[in-house]
Amino acid sequence: MQTNQNDTVIEMDGVERSFNGSPALRGLTLRVPRGGIFGFLGRNAAGKTTAIKIIAGLIRPDAGIVRVLGKDPFTFTPEDRQRVAYLSEKQILPAQMKVRNVIAFCSQFYPRWDAGLVERLLTSFRIDPNKKISALSQGAQRQVAFILALAQHPNFLFSTSLHQRWTWSHVGSSLMRFWN
Repeated sequence: MQTNQNDTVIEMDGVERSFNGSPALRGLTLRVPRGGIFGFLGRNAAGKTTAIKIIAGLIRPDAGIVRVLGKDPFTFTPEDRQRVAYLSEKQILPAQMKVRNVIAFCSQFYPRWDAGLVERLLTSFRIDPNKKISALSQGAQRQVAFILALAQHPNFLFSTSLHQRWTWSHVGSSLMRFWN
């Protein structure tokens, strides 16, 4: 598989994965271009989450080749990991911390942290940074997690699912409006 890191964010070639003898993925091949928005659609147990966990480097494929930003995710260095943001389906934020404290804590780990983007998104989503996470609705908590992921200025952002009220156009318009 030829990898051009400048044009492709994800490459999977012939990826297979089984659990207890039951196939979850069979020969998955795909390429996601830089700047694209891509989603897995399918019924429950179709292998969507398995594919995402393989892309994230959380589980290894039984067969096939996986490249994220031109590298095998299992060989990522800490610097490589800073280029990839993952928004989990069940993102857990510290309930007793204030939004601003969670933001301040997370910002320490990312050299490309964009405080201006955080402020613009907090304003756009109408999130009070002085509120505790536990005082926010589930939707607002997901928005805080989304802000934390975007503020890292990752080369690649992926999610197991977005909040049901979020449409891809909302995500796309947020990115276009605020990512300078």
